[in-house]
Amino acid sequence: MTAVHRRGQHPLRGIAGRYRYMPRPLPMIAKSTENLPHGLKGRFPFSLSTTSFIFPAGWLENVSRLGAYFDQIELLFFESCHDWSLPDRKLIQSLAQQADELDICYNVHLPIDIRLGAESARQRQHAVDVLKRLFDRLSGMPASTHTLHLVYDAPVRDQQTIDRWQDRTHSSLTRLLEWGVAASSLSIENLDYPLDWVKSTILDLDLTVCLDIGHLLIHGHDVPSALSRWKDRTTVIHLHGVADGKDHLSIDRLSEESLQPVISFLTTYSGVLSLEVFDLEHLTQSMNCLEHHWRALPKGQARFGQNTISEIHRPRKGS
Repeated sequence: MTAVHRRGQHPLRGIAGRYRYMPRPLPMIAKSTENLPHGLKGRFPFSLSTTSFIFPAGWLENVSRLGAYFDQIELLFFESCHDWSLPDRKLIQSLAQQADELDICYNVHLPIDIRLGAESARQRQHAVDVLKRLFDRLSGMPASTHTLHLVYDAPVRDQQTIDRWQDRTHSSLTRLLEWGVAASSLSIENLDYPLDWVKSTILDLDLTVCLDIGHLLIHGHDVPSALSRWKDRTTVIHLHGVADGKDHLSIDRLSEESLQPVISFLTTYSGVLSLEVFDLEHLTQSMNCLEHHWRALPKGQARFGQNTISEIHRPRKGS
């Protein structure tokens, strides 16, 4: 069954960072895409993306309405705790068909309610099993990357506790890769802790990185330093506004000081830029802001025409 939002609500980021659904379909709210800027699809040297949570409806409806405006859609599969939370094979087949018809690709956000580094071996095994089941279902659907949260939720941050969490996380990821998931298809997203906490795991397993600009800002991390440090491994950037302690707002809420380093980085970037907002108003404002800043670049920097992503991952079932 298609997961949709609660009536009258969009998914809001709570203390636990989770998004809620209702397990029954709701009628599409009559909101038009006519105000979205045209002509941005295929225009940039990077692939422009947004989330599958713009309209309060299912994944297919969002992809259908947004596909004409974007190179990719970020499919959000945030929850794994219910049968209806994850897509079934029929839905995946339909999404793959839409990708062909709309000339788009996907980038996938994996569930955020699993703990690969949990103290409990049972929880860690559950997390690996959830990801194996989802990757199995995703087989045949084109995706440029699969973004993963490596959640650290221990009540203390002493070095010994961190070291043990790192070891458990590394072990869980190793089992997932041994099952058959391609390391290059996993992008590890920065959260509330420094990404250096998982640097050794990223390098050792040859994973890629998802840089979430809003997370960097809201947790006081330096954006230019992160972009420079991880530029060779960054396959996807999540861009959204931050104000008054809230994130996932339109990017015009960002100061010039915060946004300009990102725009400059994008001029030589060929990965995915996902405008990670969750309603039509924030999306429209973000697209207008991006176009405005791109047009304002010095002549010769504002390159047009999208580079083709070198590798599209079609997850395969493990042996």
